[in-house]
Amino acid sequence: MANEYAMAIDPYKVQKGREMTELLQIKKQELELKAAELEIRRLENRQRDKALYMSTTDEELKAMLRQKLFG
Repeated sequence: MANEYAMAIDPYKVQKGREMTELLQIKKQELELKAAELEIRRLENRQRDKALYMSTTDEELKAMLRQKLFG
């Protein structure tokens, strides 16, 4: 029983657990930042596409879409 108790409060394991928790928190923050960057990029692309649409005639827009779709 004493060995089980000693293993349960092993400082090395406790420190490793803390390090893993910190690493997981950092990874979570990285993923949140990446998601925010992707959302910003999506919104910028949407704004650019809207500006392009508003600044072109229907025929110009159709030609641009054909070029994108069919190379």
